[in-house]
Amino acid sequence: MIPAKTLLATLLATASVLVHQAQAATLNIPQSHPRIWYSTAAGTPGAARLARARTYNNSNPAPSTNWEEAARNRFVALRALLQRNNTSGCDSTIKTWLANYNFPTRNDSNWSGEKAIVTFDWCFDSLTATERTNIINRWNARLTELNNDAWGGVTMAGNNYFWGYLRNGLLWGIASYHHNAQAQSFIDHALDVRYRSLTNPNLSGGNRFQKWYEAFGVGGTLLEGTQYGAVMVDYPVMAFTTASDYGYNAWDASPFWKEAVFFLHYNALPTTTLHHDGTTGKYEIFPYNDDENFVNGDSAIKEDYGNFLGMMQLRYPSLPVARLAKNWVDTRKVPMPWWIKAELASTTVTTTMPSLPADYYAAGSEFFYGSGRNSRFMLQLGAAESNEAGGGVGHHHLDLGNFQIWRKGRWLTRETTGYARNIVGWNNSGTVDARASVAHNTVLFEGKGQIDSRLDWAKVLRLQSATGYSYAAVDMTKSYRAKAQYSWDAKYDWPFAETAIREFVYLRDLETLVILDRLRSGSDSLGSVYSEYTGPKMQGSAVRKTFVLHATGTGSSATGNPFTVSTGQASAVVGTGSTQQRLDLRTLVPANPTFRIINEGSDVGQFRLEYDTSGTEQSYFLNVVSTRDNAEQAVTASVVDQGGSWQITLSQPQKGRAVIVLQKGETSAGGSISLNGGSAQALATTVQGMLVQNTGPLWGGAPATPGVVTGGNQQALSGSYRPAASAQVQPAARAPVSSSGSTLKSTGSRAGAYLRTARAFLQVPLFVVRGLWNRVFEEPATEGR
Repeated sequence: MIPAKTLLATLLATASVLVHQAQAATLNIPQSHPRIWYSTAAGTPGAARLARARTYNNSNPAPSTNWEEAARNRFVALRALLQRNNTSGCDSTIKTWLANYNFPTRNDSNWSGEKAIVTFDWCFDSLTATERTNIINRWNARLTELNNDAWGGVTMAGNNYFWGYLRNGLLWGIASYHHNAQAQSFIDHALDVRYRSLTNPNLSGGNRFQKWYEAFGVGGTLLEGTQYGAVMVDYPVMAFTTASDYGYNAWDASPFWKEAVFFLHYNALPTTTLHHDGTTGKYEIFPYNDDENFVNGDSAIKEDYGNFLGMMQLRYPSLPVARLAKNWVDTRKVPMPWWIKAELASTTVTTTMPSLPADYYAAGSEFFYGSGRNSRFMLQLGAAESNEAGGGVGHHHLDLGNFQIWRKGRWLTRETTGYARNIVGWNNSGTVDARASVAHNTVLFEGKGQIDSRLDWAKVLRLQSATGYSYAAVDMTKSYRAKAQYSWDAKYDWPFAETAIREFVYLRDLETLVILDRLRSGSDSLGSVYSEYTGPKMQGSAVRKTFVLHATGTGSSATGNPFTVSTGQASAVVGTGSTQQRLDLRTLVPANPTFRIINEGSDVGQFRLEYDTSGTEQSYFLNVVSTRDNAEQAVTASVVDQGGSWQITLSQPQKGRAVIVLQKGETSAGGSISLNGGSAQALATTVQGMLVQNTGPLWGGAPATPGVVTGGNQQALSGSYRPAASAQVQPAARAPVSSSGSTLKSTGSRAGAYLRTARAFLQVPLFVVRGLWNRVFEEPATEGR
């Protein structure tokens, strides 16, 4: 019998070869160098690009830098190309660096990998045959090792390392082609396994990004957050453009890239925002997930965005998306790489700004954006987790149900964004990381919200974009709980939430957000299965449920408390003088809550309002959050309990009046809204569809089926785009089903486990693995039991 480890190695190698032979991406790469971005091969896009760059260089010389060695070397190589003297320009310093560089860490692979590979390509003619061979052999081994790294591997298509590895592999395959026997395998891994095959868009086990897009990327969300998500659109620019030069139209392979332009538009604020220390306003974007630099301001001013949005102008100059991209970078003065600016100098964007709707829904991430008279809001109905079942990212926050509001250059309320930054915890006790739910505008059960070991994502139940209002309802219950079938499962649970449904109604003219939380707590912690659980144990009626609302501190260092509280009401004033903005909170249910204000500490400049309710298992929070100029008259809010529903009346003399009816109960149902004395309109009972077209987002008149992807230039997928459970809590194991419907035998055996491992590692079609397995080894049905 063949040893299992030997068999696995044989299986992996053989299947890898077969998959590459069957799915290889074909690029027509010239023999000559350079090949990346620029070329000397007549008639190629790179050759035309090089000619334009040389013209641009006459009046806008390529810069130099000494701040970082890899960047310095790439610019030296660039100037050599532009001066038509590649050999002498690539000096001994560059050759020595290339001879020793070997992608030393994951981070350096991201930061310097492209620079190294591009320098190799642009300086190829100055290297000796021996120098080239040594570099090729060394980089082959290292890049293969990085491609096999689980963190940033094929199951993490929303992760920054995933994109660094994809970019590096594709560039290296192109740069070393004709000289490197492994070059095609790097191209295959980048395009056919990590990305998407244009010739076979349904490649089983491959197209990891395509699968991620269908589940989490529809709408163009850069899911890893405002710091790390930016590289998702930056890293592919040079690699995808070069692949497109040689016959693989990577940009048009997925609607994600055009959608990302619209996403960036809605995620960005239209004017500068007063920094929390009171200094000059800076250009910002709605924050989410880890971002250690957000506290410094200028979160929108990144070359990552300039690189991508510049590329979108070059790629689609006659489409509205190009005008939107141009407006984004021109308004914010976003920096761009020299080679992008050289191209844009001879590119004319021929379209006008598209007419865009007030609201935008990224169906993959379940982020919902909208606007009022002078305000913008963001609702994080979904979130990002650290494994494929949760979005294939890292750097995620526990922020389901979070809301943020901006008005006239001020944050009225936003999350506390950070990365490995501690803040004061719930109820003023201890400290927690800023990724915790309490750092966001969420609801908590006995001090905690969403947990890492969650059963599942939130589920958007209802969604609507209407002329005068926006509406959404989301069930977050499973994100508060872990599997608790056995004591070893239950110890990871936070066993208090039985229902957590949040509803939002945003009134555009009143610039007011109504928030209804349907909350039910339970007594699971008292059950026998919680024998290994070490948290508090209590009756469901004793569980404290908490509403959380943030505001930026006052003063030059944002250390002053912005909140003023009274019975059932609170307000926060941001800014100074005539431009002061005000946030008003009116709690309608429960009556007369006790507010506590907490200085979160650290350097984030945020204060947090909390209040609790307990005493019954079923509870409700009904809150009205209004925004206005500090000198303006406030929106009044009142509620009438109608037995089975509440009638909320909102009014402001200059802005209008609204009457909202929300049904009571554990589930979200019914409800209506009347604006300015008009007839009552029923709130949507399903999820309204939105399609992102070349001309922009289009809200559909017919509702979408919940759980079905409706965004993107693609057909809606059948079935749910959310996994039934996260990777940590998969249902009981069942025999894997082949393409013909039969099951693979002996799924509990050791050899069967190796088979499943091989399939998971390669992400190849099941019939390929099964066929190879049957040729090499017929497994006894009872082996290993």
